[in-house]
Amino acid sequence: MVTEDFNDGLAAGTRSAYTKAIKRLARFGLQIGLVHNGWLLPPSELDLMFWVSQLAHVEGLSPGYIGTLLSGVQNSFLEWGCPSPMKDQHGQPLMGLHRVMRGIKRKLTKPRRTRLPITTVVLKRLMRRLTRGRAGKLGTDHACYRAMLSLGVYALLRQGEMTSTSTKSWDPMRQAAVSSITFEYHDDGSYAAMVFRCVASKCDVFRETVDIVVHATGTDDCPVLAMVEYLATRPKVLGVDTPLFVHQDGTYVTRGRLVSAMQQLLTECGYSQTSYSTHSLRIGGCCSLAAAGFGREVIAVYGRWKSDSLLRYLQLGRATLQQASKGMAHITQLQLDRRGHTGLRR
Repeated sequence: MVTEDFNDGLAAGTRSAYTKAIKRLARFGLQIGLVHNGWLLPPSELDLMFWVSQLAHVEGLSPGYIGTLLSGVQNSFLEWGCPSPMKDQHGQPLMGLHRVMRGIKRKLTKPRRTRLPITTVVLKRLMRRLTRGRAGKLGTDHACYRAMLSLGVYALLRQGEMTSTSTKSWDPMRQAAVSSITFEYHDDGSYAAMVFRCVASKCDVFRETVDIVVHATGTDDCPVLAMVEYLATRPKVLGVDTPLFVHQDGTYVTRGRLVSAMQQLLTECGYSQTSYSTHSLRIGGCCSLAAAGFGREVIAVYGRWKSDSLLRYLQLGRATLQQASKGMAHITQLQLDRRGHTGLRR
C-alpha cells in the first residue's frame, strides 16, 4: 500500500518524463565513464554542467525541458536512497550548475509569442461563420465547434479541459464526457444555464473536479443554446459516458483538430491565424469580462485563478454569475479598445 501511494504521488506524465531523464543521463554517462557494471553512478557537478550544456547546444532542448530532466534525475537518485546530485555536501544548491543553466536560459529562451484574445466580439463573427450551410470544410461538425468555441470563451477554459488526447481513445479521469453537462431551466421551461463539470485541469492536480456555471445570454454566441444544438446532433450511439466533443463519424476532437478548425475559421473571417491559439479562448473570456466592467476579483474567481490567497474566501452568487455571462455577451469593440485587451496570465 505504501509503495503504491508513493508511486501515485507522481502523475503518470511526470513519471514518464522522469524516466526519460534518467535514461538520457545514462546514455551520457556511457560516454564519460559514469556507468560501472551496468550501474549509473551519481554525477558530479561538473558532469551535470557538461550534460546540460550538451542537451542545450547539441540536442537543441529548451531550457524548460532541461529543468524537467534535472528534476527527474534528482527524483530518481532520491528514490534509490542516494543523496540529491543537485546539492552539495552541505545541502546547498550547486552554484556552478545554476550558473550554467542561467547562461543557457539567457541564450536560448525565446520571446513569448503574443496571443490575441478571442473575445465575445470575435466569437460572434466565428459563430456566424459556423452557422448551418456556411461551415465550409467543417461540414456537419459545425455544431461541435460552435459549442466548443462558445464554451471555451464563456467558461474561460483551457483546451485540455475540452479535448481528448486521441481521436479514438480517451481518459475519463482527465477529459470531459457528455455526462459532464447538465442544464438548468426557468419556470417556463426555457434554458437558464448549464453546468460544466471540469474533471481535471492544470490547477486541479488532485482531480477534485469543479462545476462551472455558464448562463444563457440570449445572443448569437450563447454557449447554452450552442451546447443544446450540438447535443441534439451528436451521434447518439456513443452514449453519455464518452467524450463530450466528437465528430459525426464518432472520432474524438483532439487539440490538433481544434487548432485546425480555429485556424480555418479565423482565416475565413479575416483574422491572422498566427496571432491566435487555443488559449486565446480563455484569454478572450478574461478580456471580455474586463471590458464589461468586472474587476480583478470577479475575473479571478470566474476563471479559477489561484494567484491570490484571498480568492479562496470569495464566492460569487448566482445573480453575479448570470450578470457576468450577460455582460460578456453585450460588450462592443470600443469597450475592448478602451481596456486595451487587458487580461490575466495563466
